[in-house]
This record gives sequence, structure tokens and C-alpha cells, in this order.
Amino acid sequence: MVADAGVLVRAPNTDAPPPSRLELQRQAAARGDALAARLDRALPVQLAKDLDDDGRRAVAAFLPVLFDVLGGIAADELGRLALSAIAVVEIGAAPMPELWKEPPDRLVLRAPRVPTDAFTIATLRPALEKLL
Repeated sequence: MVADAGVLVRAPNTDAPPPSRLELQRQAAARGDALAARLDRALPVQLAKDLDDDGRRAVAAFLPVLFDVLGGIAADELGRLALSAIAVVEIGAAPMPELWKEPPDRLVLRAPRVPTDAFTIATLRPALEKLL
């Protein structure tokens, strides 16, 4: 039973301050080191410019899933080859989860602001592999 059904349609209220852009960039860089070792090159991750507090919270929750999926794809030669076509990954937040590829080599992902709509490894990997 859900005591407050409002949490299903809006981002949760929290007393914890949202992560700063710098904190998110540091987290992405730290997680990117392991991915770079698999790819034999860095894959830059950029934050969307329009991240508010809820957006930064959504991105913070999304980063571990994103890097788990990218690392899984990069685990074999075909995955590394597919990722070699991507020069930069941009992450942001939106009402619903979204991902698309912008020509020529930019991968854009939007984490949902509501946790119940969040990407999981099981949903993100097949969606991402379709784009590659």
C-alpha cells in the first residue's frame, strides 16, 4: 500500500541537498575511468545545461545504471565497435525516460524525474543497443 500516491507522479521530496553539477561531473568521471579502460579511450559524459534540483537528483540516480550498461556493452568486441561510433554522451532529466542518437556521434539520454519511471539495466541495455 502506498501511503502517499503523490510520489508516483512527482519527484520525491527530500531534505538532502541535491548534488551539484560539479559533484555529478566528478561521479561521471570516476565511473568513466573503468569504461575508458575497456574502450581504450575516454567516452566523455556531459550534463545537459537545463538541470534543476530534481533533474540533478534524477541524473545522480541514473549514473550507476548508465555506466553498468555501457560497461556491459563494452565487454565484448562487437559492443566496443558499436560504442566507437559514439564521441560523447549527454545526460539530463525529463518527465519520462528518453534516449536518442544525434548525428553524427552524440548519444543523448534523459533520466526520468520520477523514480518509478527510472531506467533499469534490463530496460536501458536493449534500448541503447537498438540505437548503436
